[in-house]
Amino acid sequence: MKSTLKIIPDVDCEIFLDTEYVGLAGGNKVFRIELRKGTYVIEFVSSTNRKCRITENYVMASTDIEDLLRISFRESVEEKTFNREEENRILNAREIRLNSDSLCIYDKETDEIIYIDYTKAYHFQEGLASVLSETGWGFINPRGEEVIACKYTEVQSFIDGFAKVKENGKFGCINKAGSYIIPCKYDRIDNFVEGIAKVVLNGKFGYLTIYGDEIVRCKYDLASDFKVGFANVQIKDGLNYRVGLIDKSGNEIVPCKYDGFIGSPYTGVAIFKNGLATVSIKDSFGEKKYGFVNSKGVEIIPCNYQSIWEFDEIITGVKKNGKWGFIDVRGNVVVDFKYSDVNPFKNGIAAVNYGGQHSGMFLVGGKWGGVNNYGKEVIPCKYDKSDYIK
Repeated sequence: MKSTLKIIPDVDCEIFLDTEYVGLAGGNKVFRIELRKGTYVIEFVSSTNRKCRITENYVMASTDIEDLLRISFRESVEEKTFNREEENRILNAREIRLNSDSLCIYDKETDEIIYIDYTKAYHFQEGLASVLSETGWGFINPRGEEVIACKYTEVQSFIDGFAKVKENGKFGCINKAGSYIIPCKYDRIDNFVEGIAKVVLNGKFGYLTIYGDEIVRCKYDLASDFKVGFANVQIKDGLNYRVGLIDKSGNEIVPCKYDGFIGSPYTGVAIFKNGLATVSIKDSFGEKKYGFVNSKGVEIIPCNYQSIWEFDEIITGVKKNGKWGFIDVRGNVVVDFKYSDVNPFKNGIAAVNYGGQHSGMFLVGGKWGGVNNYGKEVIPCKYDKSDYIK
């Protein structure tokens, strides 16, 4: 949920939010920006005198509120000479180098060298470079100014306006103003994927947004990154793990009761095809059985099958009592269970084997043919190899 910041400058000015241009505000007129909860660097550049600027470190402390910020160029005593074109040139032209065993910032266009007194330094990324001093890691700008104090035991480069840092043994995230977006309280913070990152606290997994909002508290024993809006989560059950599925709001749309989803880094990130994802659960004999759930977590097709393929087409192959057949997305049997083996669909045709016998992991004998996505055997089972079925 977003809040609204109303800005009233006393002169016409350009507004930049975390270095990104957002618009031109009229003098003594209201300019609105929608913001999420967090800390921002807002820069105001006078339209009549581009050498005049005002920079504000603004904190949106809550959600679903309106706040007012008045900007006075006439009263500001902190106006500095500013040339945006030169700033952009410096940003693109300067890099960290080692010169005569000394770290420096080198300007590729002017050959200017600025020596910096740090033990280590990494390349500039998003306008800042991480540096190491006797007191810890921090960040400098292309002018060599230490804009974020060297106090962290670990840092990572800035990505999308924030950087992961470690302080007092815990990880958090800061923005380019050095303000915390995520407090240093987690044992681990993974990279953001689809705007959400996994975090670990006391051995349990949870999820955070890029604004630091904890959409899922740290309660799961294993978790995956989000993929197409979903992530699988796992709870330990004795020696096994039970897998469920959450959405980006943190809702557990599939309860943690399955042994896995097909295609996950652990035991399966749900991949929905034709609206269905494959799931598995062990029966009373310890044998894994497969079925399908929809994106609302409803088990559309019960876990009754020994093996299945995903719904690449409107029907798919499933195995029951040692034989393969085909079902549709409602679970109706389209082709009886008569085949010894079935391949996934390719170009609208699934290769099928009739009469073959399984010897361990291998299929011996039988003849291959092809079934189309309506369940009709359009290629008769008379071929020795499935490679012939195109």
